[in-house]
Amino acid sequence: MSAVAREITYALSLILMPHTVVLECYFPHHLQIFYPLLKMITLVNYDAAVLSNVITSQKLIENKQKIAELLSALLGVLKPGAVVIIRENLDQYSAQLISEVTKFLDVFATSKDDKVLGFNFYGMNQVQDSMFAHNNFLDVLDTEQSEL
Repeated sequence: MSAVAREITYALSLILMPHTVVLECYFPHHLQIFYPLLKMITLVNYDAAVLSNVITSQKLIENKQKIAELLSALLGVLKPGAVVIIRENLDQYSAQLISEVTKFLDVFATSKDDKVLGFNFYGMNQVQDSMFAHNNFLDVLDTEQSEL
C-alpha cells in the first residue's frame, strides 16, 4: 500500500462509521468531467467517498461553480453522517486561492427534497510522505462529514 493510501485509510479510521458500502470515485486525467460517474450511480446511502486530486487535476480549483456541482453530486449519494476524504496537492496554488477554496468547502450547502445538505469539517492533515520525502507541506487530506 502506498504511503498516501495508508494515510487515507488512517484518516477514514479516525471517524466512527458503519462499515458497509464504500464509494470510491476515480476520475482519470483524460476524463472531461461533468461527473458522469456520480450521475450514473442510482443507489444512494454510501458511507464514504474518497477523492484524490480531483479538484486540481480537473482544473476545478478556480471555478467554484464546478466545485459546487461536484460537492452537490457527492451529497446526493451519501448517507447523513457519511465521510468524505478529499486529498489535494495544492503546492502550485497561491495562498489566497487555497484560502478561498477552503472557506468555500467549509460553508458549502445545497438542498435536496426540501432538506439542506452540507458538510461538517472534521479535520485536515498533511500527507506525511509529501512532507518528509518532498518537502511539500501543501499536500493535504481534508476530512468532512455530511449532514442534514
